[in-house]
Amino acid sequence: VYLNADYTGGQTRFLSPGFDVPAKKGDAALFVNAAADGTPDMSTRHAGMPVLTGVKYIWSQWYRERSVMPLTQQRLTPNDRP
Repeated sequence: VYLNADYTGGQTRFLSPGFDVPAKKGDAALFVNAAADGTPDMSTRHAGMPVLTGVKYIWSQWYRERSVMPLTQQRLTPNDRP
């Protein structure tokens, strides 16, 4: 959720579809980042574009279907690491 409006720039850019979500106070970008089988949906890759003037404040909330174990606690082989 974008919390303020006294800045320019700072839109959220979705890379694969190639569109921007304008940063307007009170608006939010909501999306599901995985398919029903749990595979990542690469079309949800996004980035915050640079703020050109002022300071941008946002609130982010992640919802997970199941708990996530930190990488330091997982038993991964060298081929599993990102």
